[in-house]
Amino acid sequence: MRSIDQSKAFSETSPTPAGSFANPARLKMIAQCWIVIACIAYVFDLLQQTHDGLSDGVRRPFGDDFVNYWSGAFLAAHGRAAEVYDFVAFHVFEQSVTGPAIQSYHYSYPPMLLLLTLPLAFIPYVPALGVWLIATWYGFYRALRLTSEQSVLLLSLAAPALFVNAVGGQNSTRTAALFGGGLSLLERRPLLAGGLLGLLIYKPQLGLLIPVALLAGRHWRASEGVAVSVIVGNSIRLASEVESGDALG
Repeated sequence: MRSIDQSKAFSETSPTPAGSFANPARLKMIAQCWIVIACIAYVFDLLQQTHDGLSDGVRRPFGDDFVNYWSGAFLAAHGRAAEVYDFVAFHVFEQSVTGPAIQSYHYSYPPMLLLLTLPLAFIPYVPALGVWLIATWYGFYRALRLTSEQSVLLLSLAAPALFVNAVGGQNSTRTAALFGGGLSLLERRPLLAGGLLGLLIYKPQLGLLIPVALLAGRHWRASEGVAVSVIVGNSIRLASEVESGDALG
């Protein structure tokens, strides 16, 4: 028993061999190289989407799925929210933004996301993509900062999922920021945590299950935060629709 304890103590105190794959310095170098490679690959991919206007001339628009978020926000901000869920009208509008040679992209989110992405409507399409990527990455980075101070910046930039999210123009980093931030703050600031988790209502599979999980775990204050977030968000959305006379029902 004593020899086992001594062996365990030795393994815990012995440094990682310099040639080991798990050596921190080597992992840091690999991460830095990946960031450079990923940035070059992303720029190259974007340039492929400029062959015909803001598209690749075959099916993909500049920024890929981001065209959905920007188009939805723009239409909602200009009193045309009903067109977001009209497949034909929405596709025609997206073609007016990127060019005709794109496949049919449809808005598959509830109206709450229109409110959350509304600021994009006031920025031209191409720079809005940059704002979207930086803002959602920063939220992801801040969520990671709640768990640790060590190498978080490098981790947030080197995560392969960040590259996949950028290429697809998706909202995964935003979702990770809200979900991760909410869970990290659950014990320290439950009301704020609930507010963040409540914003995930644009993901029905999460928006419906999170309140159940919070109630099951007896996180009452966080549950209140979810309720407030959902009620306030939907109230603002409905008020804006009534004012513009473009209610979605």
